[in-house]
Formats: sequence, C-alpha cells, structure tokens
Amino acid sequence: MKNVLTEVLQKSSETHKMFFKFLPYLLILFVIFSLYFKTTSYDISGTDDDVFSQITFKNTSIADTFSIFLRSSFDYYRPLLTLSFMADNSISNNSPQALHTTNIILHSIACMLFFFFLKNYFFNTLLSLLAALFFAVHPVNIFAAAWIPGRNDLLLFIFMISSVIFLVQYAKTQKSIFFILHYLAFAASLLTKEVAILMPVIYILYMLNRKTCFKKYTVPVVLWGAGSFILFLIHFVASSKMFTMANYIANLSASYKTFFDYYCGAYFLQIHFSSYFGNTVLWLGILAFFMSFIFAFFSKLTAIEKIFYFTFPPALILICLLSGQFFYQGNRMYIPTACLIITFCSFAERLKNKKMIYAFLICLISISFFITHKQSSYFENPIAFLHKTDSERPNYNTYMANLYSYNLMKYNRLAEASVKVKEIAKNTNYKSNYNLYMLAIIYMHEKNYTQAAEIFSRIIAVDPLDIYIKLYICYDFTGEIEKRIYCRKQLDSMAGDPGKVQVLISNQLGIFKR
Repeated sequence: MKNVLTEVLQKSSETHKMFFKFLPYLLILFVIFSLYFKTTSYDISGTDDDVFSQITFKNTSIADTFSIFLRSSFDYYRPLLTLSFMADNSISNNSPQALHTTNIILHSIACMLFFFFLKNYFFNTLLSLLAALFFAVHPVNIFAAAWIPGRNDLLLFIFMISSVIFLVQYAKTQKSIFFILHYLAFAASLLTKEVAILMPVIYILYMLNRKTCFKKYTVPVVLWGAGSFILFLIHFVASSKMFTMANYIANLSASYKTFFDYYCGAYFLQIHFSSYFGNTVLWLGILAFFMSFIFAFFSKLTAIEKIFYFTFPPALILICLLSGQFFYQGNRMYIPTACLIITFCSFAERLKNKKMIYAFLICLISISFFITHKQSSYFENPIAFLHKTDSERPNYNTYMANLYSYNLMKYNRLAEASVKVKEIAKNTNYKSNYNLYMLAIIYMHEKNYTQAAEIFSRIIAVDPLDIYIKLYICYDFTGEIEKRIYCRKQLDSMAGDPGKVQVLISNQLGIFKR
C-alpha cells in the first residue's frame, strides 16, 4: 500500500513540475490573446494589406507556385511570406480575419521562443518571463502583430531565433540533426526578408564568444556565406526595389530622423501611424540611442555580446534605410526591440534590489498593455487607420489624404468624404487628377451633375471608358441630349459592344439613383 501511495505522490509531483514548466508559456499565450483577440474580427487597414489579402493558391498550378521562389512579389524577394499569405487566403477564402488570427499565433510563437531563449541562455525564469511579456505587449510591436503586412518580421524573428537555438544545441552536442535544423531555419529566414543576410555575423560572433576553433566549423561558415551570397544575387535579379546611393543621399535627412524615431518608439513606448519620418522630438530619439549604449556596455553581458547587442539593432534599421525604406513602420523594430530588452534586463541584473527590478518591469508591462490595447483599435478598418494616419501627419500628404477620402466613400460615409475631398482640392489647387475624379463623384452623389460633368470633361484621359460612362449619366440627368449621344458613341467605339456598354451604364445608374 505504501509503495502505491509513494508512486501516486511521485506522479503527482511530476505532473506539478510539468505544469509549472509550461505555466510561463501558457501565461504568455493568455496575455497575447487577451490583448490582441479583438483584432481577429478586424478588416484590412487599407495600406498594403489589401494586396496581401487577395493572393491565393486558387487557379494556380504547382509550377506557378514554385515560380514564387524565382521572382519578386510586391517589389521584394520574400517567397515564404508570399506563400504564407497564399495559404491563409486559400483556406479562409480571402478572409482578413484569418490573416489577423495567423499574425497573433505567429506573435505568440515568437514570444514563447524569446522566453525559451532568455531562460536557457541569459536570465532566471522570472526575469525571462517578465522580459518576454514586455516584448509581447510592447506598443512598437503593434505593427507586427495587428498589421497584416507586419507578418514578415514575425516570421523572420521565429526563423532567426530558431536558427540560433539549434546552432547552440549543435555546438553542445555535435549532433548533425541540430545543424540540419539550424540551416533549414537559416534558409527560411533568408527567404522571408532580405535583412537575414546579416545572420552569419551572429553565428560567427557566437563562435567567437565561445572561443570556438574555426577549423571545426569550416563547413558551416562556407554554407552560411554561400546562403547569404546566393540570396543577395537572387534579390538583385528578382527584386524591383534595390538600393541606390543617389536615392539614399536624396533622403539623408529623412533617414536620420526615422532612425531616431525607431529608438524613441522602443524606449519611450511610442508608436506612429503616419509612417512619416521625423515624428519624434529629435533629442528624445538621441537620448534613447544613448540609453541603449549605457544599457549594453554596463550590462553583465560578455564583451562580444555587448558589441553585438548594441550594434545589431541599428544595423537592421540602417539596412531598411539604405534600401530606400525611409518611412517609419513599427514592425521593423520587432527584432531590434528584442535585442534592446536583453541589454536592459542584463543591465538591470547588476542592481542589487531584484524586487525593484521585477516591480519596474511589471509596471512597464501594465502600461504597455493599456497603450497597445488602445492603439491596436486603429487597425480595425481603413477608416480608423487612415484617420489616425492623416491626423498624425505633420506635413500635408496628398496621397494619404486621397486614400482616406476614397475609403470614406467606399464605406458610404459620403458627408465626411465630401468635406475631405473638397479640403484636398483646395490644398492642391485643384491640380490632383485623382482628387478631381473623386470630387466629381461627390458632386454626382450630391446631385450637382453640371459641376460633376465640368470636372469629368477636364480629366477624361485618366480613365476614358469610366469617365465617359459618368459623363453620359450626368448629361442624362441634366437633359443635354447631344452631349449624351456623343458620349454614347465614344463608349460604343471604345468597348466595341453596345450591349456591354449598356450593362456598364445601368450598373453606374444604380449607384447614383440611390
């Protein structure tokens, strides 16, 4: 009887140990889904993600699918990112909600891997958990978790940190399976985002930190270099968006402002929606960069680790800037923020009062949670996102203003659209053809067909078929028979099928007769 009781107690003890082992991961999942669950019902934001929500495997042959690895998609060579969107859209029938859900799952995986990495190689369990939770709720990561195109940095982080974990295991055990898994994760990171060409630097610094004999790692070093070089060549051939020094010099002032915006966002829990360089007070960004230097070089990290964790974040940011990505997007700070959290926590470990450190991190997590919960609401739909973007922008931007007014019209908020479109027209001195087109449509909705026809007649070259249809409708309402007949002749000539023309006219009449 005693043996049975002892066995039961041992099993119970093992169960409790297993539960507490997985408890931090469950807590990370709970916090992330509590914070971001509302985004699973969100629509697209109307900037870039409208494109990603349409690509699908449907009507695509296997050969066409594999051709993704031989060409660029949306200006960049990121085939695994493209495949992930295609898979989501094919399974969910192009549901934006499914895309948001996948992003949350990927963010959860990334945060759990980050906790595993910290617990095994840097800090105790509690400090690792608090650091991972801070990373999970940090406002700057909203663009990765809640914005559909931010998925590239989620995938990149997962592949990069996995490759490092497998490399460490390979170094410890010398088992080939770990090197194979390491290289697969490295290759996946290369096929996700071009900044992964920096990964071999991480691996070499790791070996230097362990004082490893490089002769033992001749094959890995060759494979790392070959992978990065091949990706660079493919990117050069396949991508239509490449770095040019002239472009960089022309935007030099934008570059340094954006650089400090990123640091300010990480250290002062700020996030900008306007994607405009120079949102932050410059001295705050400089202060944040100086803080990163203090935290790195006065931390408990080794000398090589100090250099790496101080230089790697700016290196990632500068690659974006040098490739012409001058606008602020928080998802680009996903990996740099993880590095900055490591240096901060390692610096904090030097302090004697551990309870104060934990209390401070809990405060940061709480503040970040509420900021992120509020700010993530702006990704609900194009109206919410673009209104926030438009209101934040320090300088007037016609493109974003037009995009905002277009979505107001799309969502049938015509009164607001009318005000916005007319405001843009005045700001551009009635010289923006796209704005004039929308202004004419607004006049049609307001039943001011004479004014609408006058504007359409000035911009026929923008889209002759569509504009002649609208002119036909305007002249039909104003009773200008001869002009209406002329438009009909032009339409029949362009379309070549009177029946098709009549269907197009009927469809448009249905819109403006409401």
